[in-house]
Amino acid sequence: AWCYSAVSWAVSRDIMSGVDGETFAPERPPTRQELALTLFRYAKEAGLDTKKRAELTPYSDADQVAGWAVAQGLLAGRSAGGVQTLAPLGTVTRAEFSAVLKTLCETVLPKQ
Repeated sequence: AWCYSAVSWAVSRDIMSGVDGETFAPERPPTRQELALTLFRYAKEAGLDTKKRAELTPYSDADQVAGWAVAQGLLAGRSAGGVQTLAPLGTVTRAEFSAVLKTLCETVLPKQ
């Protein structure tokens, strides 16, 4: 697959583990929860502080998601019918992924 070397690097550092703990699906869009978990593990690997947590009570599906990525401002909620959700099992759109990477680089990762 086109991402073999990057995935191998991420697996060797316990940043990624595949969709079922061992299988990768490079053509399948990741879920929002998978993206959040991958970024959380990357941040830990990079030595960043991962203790910060967001207040998730405004979201109807708060019990389904880890708060770290929300606390860092990487993931934002979605509004559907006036209900705020984090949609952890929803797939990540290209626009969302771009926004997450921009926020990660500009506000979370240390300046070089």
